[in-house]
Amino acid sequence: MKLLNLQQAAERTGMTLSFWRKQVSKKTIPVIHVGRFVKVAEDDLEAWLLARKTCALPRPKPAKETI
Repeated sequence: MKLLNLQQAAERTGMTLSFWRKQVSKKTIPVIHVGRFVKVAEDDLEAWLLARKTCALPRPKPAKETI
């Protein structure tokens, strides 16, 4: 299992570093504390991205009935 710091997580996902800091503070992704550094497991990151992609799909709008 590969550990990534938040900077690497940001680079990997194309998100900003501050976005990842928010995710960590909201505890939306499991983190591992290594000394005073916070790291994210690569597997957790992949799972998080996958979940985000599947949840963030735009929902089809209901067709409006024309009278």
